[in-house]
Amino acid sequence: MQLFFTKPIRSIGITTKLKEMKIVEVVKKIDFEALRNQKLSLLQVMEVTNNYDKENLDGILSLIDAIQDAVVEDGIEKESVVFKLEEDEI
Repeated sequence: MQLFFTKPIRSIGITTKLKEMKIVEVVKKIDFEALRNQKLSLLQVMEVTNNYDKENLDGILSLIDAIQDAVVEDGIEKESVVFKLEEDEI
């Protein structure tokens, strides 16, 4: 299983732990293509089954949406990278 953190989390120093990193440093390490694909997979599962905890999965989707929106709004990453938009869609 691929996590959305596919970039090394220790790039700041050998002893750096994830909990010691600032949120911006953590967000910069997100592989947005993997996160986007995982979000789409979750949406597909939710479409084909009613056998899930709707509130919890909706909460996960809301968290992903909030992360994606904040990253773009704060200029950490381009909208085209986060949402895989074509240049003419921006």
